[in-house]
Amino acid sequence: MAAKILGMMSGSSLDGLDLAICEFEGTQYKFLATDQILLPESIKTRLSDPLGLSSKALLMLSSDVGMFLAESSRDFIIETDIPVDLIVSHGHTIYHQPESNLSCQIGNGGIIASLTGIDTLCDLRIQDIANGGQGAPLASLIDLNLFKDCSVKLNLGGIANVSISINDHVRSWDVSPCNQVLNQLASFKGYEYDEGGGLARMGNIDEGLWNIWKSIPFFEMSPPKSLDNYWVKNDFFSAVKDVKIEDALHTMCRFLADTLSKDLKKYLPQGNHKMLITGGGAHNQFLLECISEKVDVEVVVPEDEVIDYKEALLMSYMGHRYLKGQVNVIASATGGDKDIIAGALYKGNGKQ
Repeated sequence: MAAKILGMMSGSSLDGLDLAICEFEGTQYKFLATDQILLPESIKTRLSDPLGLSSKALLMLSSDVGMFLAESSRDFIIETDIPVDLIVSHGHTIYHQPESNLSCQIGNGGIIASLTGIDTLCDLRIQDIANGGQGAPLASLIDLNLFKDCSVKLNLGGIANVSISINDHVRSWDVSPCNQVLNQLASFKGYEYDEGGGLARMGNIDEGLWNIWKSIPFFEMSPPKSLDNYWVKNDFFSAVKDVKIEDALHTMCRFLADTLSKDLKKYLPQGNHKMLITGGGAHNQFLLECISEKVDVEVVVPEDEVIDYKEALLMSYMGHRYLKGQVNVIASATGGDKDIIAGALYKGNGKQ
């Protein structure tokens, strides 16, 4: 009988906790249950600037996030009445600087295992970083194994990342900030996000902002490469000064599309390709239009469950392969020295 695995992802856009209970058979997957839970304001506020906290306050935040993840997963399992064999929790990234051998995801897995009584896998990035990799993007695992029909996969989450998988070889990298910036800009207008890209559609490109972003060295670097949430806030977003919100949103959408287009021209072999787009940004119609206008590939937008829960599915699949003793981080995507089986396992010690 296939193991039933709960995957949890708390993304950098702070739009909530994604949960998906999945099971796998070969390269086939099935969502058994999914849900998104909003982050409590007391946690969301602190996660918006975690590095501004004292050491003690940061440890308290990690404990609070761990309790939130534990209670959310416990309640979800009870509500769905699905016997879960393993929980895989990504945690919430507060710092990611692989060149310094650093990547920190808070939300203690031991708390989750203790409260639920279910084995919990977490801390999925640091082993790859210790092997010379970026610890990201992790999604190449399912891009290569579960979504073979599209050779290009674009995830429009807090950060946009892309994966190219051809002939069982995968190459992945972070393209640009995405929903982290779009949601923050929308919040200045009183919205949680720019629904459908309506505000962005009303704006125009701000040439000054465009030129500042274009001059950032990251966008000329070759893959593998990854972005840090702290960098997005302090180096990228800080350039938005005295720019009309609609224009800043419009510029962000156009800039992301232009950056993606240039990357694909450099690294995607010629041919007829399809690009699968997932993540919250796939609901932003204006952003999709900007991308479609710039890229020379067929754009494929899947059903909402895949759009919204692909990263939770990834967590589940990493756990599935962990249980089978199979590689769950691919070195050709992250730049690591070798493929690895990643994760720290906390034993649940029986149902609570």
